[in-house]
Amino acid sequence: MVDIPKFVRAKTKQGAVRRIEDIRVLLATNSRASEDDEYKQLMNTLIRAAGLRPEVKFDREKFEQLRALQGNFRKGGK
Repeated sequence: MVDIPKFVRAKTKQGAVRRIEDIRVLLATNSRASEDDEYKQLMNTLIRAAGLRPEVKFDREKFEQLRALQGNFRKGGK
């Protein structure tokens, strides 16, 4: 016997992954048809539906700390 809710979830996930792939192909060919905000919202929705790991957000403060450490290292300081 088929577990229908499980099957529906799997098909939804599969469809979201397929749409993400299609959108990335369109981006690679530079034929995006939506604005940046709409694109981000669509991609975030599809990524969640596909069950993929969300993107890691850029942390400016951590980046600046790393830059400072590298600057000190290059100068010979600690």
